Amino acid sequence: MSKPIVTCLPDVVILWDAGTRIIQLGATAAGSPTGWRWDVLSAPDGSFVFVGAHGDFVNGVAFIQNPRLHIDAELVGTFVIRCVATNDEGASDPATDLEGGQQLVVVKSKLLKIYDRKST
Repeated sequence: MSKPIVTCLPDVVILWDAGTRIIQLGATAAGSPTGWRWDVLSAPDGSFVFVGAHGDFVNGVAFIQNPRLHIDAELVGTFVIRCVATNDEGASDPATDLEGGQQLVVVKSKLLKIYDRKST
């Protein structure tokens, strides 16, 4: 077995109710991961993702493979999120963002498609 090689991306943003967007994050990995960690490294001004529970994230951290992050629907800006998978051999390198080649997942809320659950 070797260290995991991970790919993490935002899947979709859904407008669940007035005032809340949910970012559904998704991860896949080679190397049989046994653990996951997502960290919000930065968020737009006015975000409270680093304090309290926001979906599967508590104080900016989640420990499941495909977490949901709840954000204020009016908030516009960039969320920088890192995903690491682990197994008995160690931790993966952080997932590479497909936009710009950074070692992070970058979610730009102003560019994401919003789906209204009530209309589907």
